[in-house]
Amino acid sequence: MAVEQELHTFSYDGKIDELYKIYALSITLSILTLGIYHFWGKTRKRRYITSSFILDNDRFEYTGYAKELIWGLVFGCLLLFSSLIPLIWAQDEIEAFNKQKHDHQQVQQEDENVDENETAYHFEQHDPFNHNKIMGQYSSLSNFWVRFNDQGVFLKYKNELLDVKWRLSISLFNSTLDAQFNPKKNIKLFIAVLMTPIYLIFFFAFLPFIIVFGSLRYRISRLRWRGIRGHLGGSALVYGSLGLINTILKVITVGFWIPISDIMLSKYKLKKLYFGNQKAAFNISYKALIMVNLGTIGAICYLVGLVSLVAYFILPYIASLAPHEGWLIEKLIFTLIKEGYYLVVILLIWICYIPRYWYRAALFRGRYNNLRFGNIGFTCDASGYDYFKLFVINDLIFILTLSLGLPILWQRRMQFFCKHVKVSGNLSELSILQAPGEKSKFGGGFASIMNLEIGLI
Repeated sequence: MAVEQELHTFSYDGKIDELYKIYALSITLSILTLGIYHFWGKTRKRRYITSSFILDNDRFEYTGYAKELIWGLVFGCLLLFSSLIPLIWAQDEIEAFNKQKHDHQQVQQEDENVDENETAYHFEQHDPFNHNKIMGQYSSLSNFWVRFNDQGVFLKYKNELLDVKWRLSISLFNSTLDAQFNPKKNIKLFIAVLMTPIYLIFFFAFLPFIIVFGSLRYRISRLRWRGIRGHLGGSALVYGSLGLINTILKVITVGFWIPISDIMLSKYKLKKLYFGNQKAAFNISYKALIMVNLGTIGAICYLVGLVSLVAYFILPYIASLAPHEGWLIEKLIFTLIKEGYYLVVILLIWICYIPRYWYRAALFRGRYNNLRFGNIGFTCDASGYDYFKLFVINDLIFILTLSLGLPILWQRRMQFFCKHVKVSGNLSELSILQAPGEKSKFGGGFASIMNLEIGLI
């Protein structure tokens, strides 16, 4: 018979008015110091929120400093700017080639105009016939037969003209080859053209994973409970490569790879997570998350079809019922219908994302329900509806308050975590010791580069 494990709940006693004081002070001093105080404000917010969490009558603490965030941001900017050097070189090569091509085309056009003028002048002087008249009458092959008696003169003229055009074309073709198809320049140009998509992939599908991993490593190393801090091993480069590969696979499979990607990335992070000297264990089944992903994708397809049909049939029907008296009313109706389509598109995007809250809740539950530190585990009971209420209301608060309601959002997220996540096991007999090793020095300011949020705080 299995022994029922004791459950311990997280408590959160943070106050909205205190969060607003921190938020207002951070905004004001950041403006006055041209953004420099932002790092002190973020550190103060993290310390307050972290110390507001209580587990088994012991508070958590955050031991990070603002100067660490600044050095992390400086290091991240240097890394980012150094990665921009190949892209700058590529853009210079492409611009130089385009300029060379443009100049070459201008020279070609000038040479062609000169040769045509000289050729026209030569034949006007030696042609006994009216040149313009003949070219107008015999512009097509079907009317090639000359109506004049002396056909030989005209044919000779045509042959010489074609010979001049042929030699001119050959000359221009050779010069074009010399200007655009030089093997050495072609290789450099090929590399330069490839640099832009390569850098876009690096910036949007590789670098964000490195930043997230580095920021998470820093934040975990600054988190303590009962004097024991966390630690995240592994390599940010390996995590970035894993993220890049999974991003490509998600695009290729049109989203069907998402649950596999999320589990693989979670496994890499959580299996290298330590609390003191105790390494985390994380084992999760792919099947359940894949089924939820397929179900939400099917729900999205259904909603897209339903909203599209409603938009296609209902809006014209409403327009037909409206009064059509005068051009002003018709113009007003047309404007309303046009704006109605835009609103429908926005509503469609929002409605289509609603089923994904159920997937996000399943992923949230899977991460905690399958995570353990020795004999200490976690349980999570957050449903898709709970996730939906949390984030939809948060989005509305953010929009209606013009982002001034951020402290309310922070408060709601902390309370949501404490309500749905619990710790199982005997914490009074916990035998975890402080792990040796250095704390992460950089990474805390990485997320500021791309404004990434990686966790609760």
